[in-house]
Amino acid sequence: MAAANTPKPTPSTFAADDALAIATARDHAARADRAHTLLVQRQLVEQRRATRDAAKAGNANERCIAGQRVRHVGNGWVQAGGC
Repeated sequence: MAAANTPKPTPSTFAADDALAIATARDHAARADRAHTLLVQRQLVEQRRATRDAAKAGNANERCIAGQRVRHVGNGWVQAGGC
């Protein structure tokens, strides 16, 4: 015969700890992804700025004329996008 006052099993805290560890790992991964995205965006902005500044400065091969970037080729100048 079973005892009347048997305690009910308590849920293991391991499941809660695992869920917290998973959530923490996801958060760290998301933060790393955002940081990498911001780094790449910053690099792209710097590249565009450097290209624009070089075009405005008028290096030997590219110039910015009336808002249009042009590149020197063998027989003249061709459009190479906007400034």
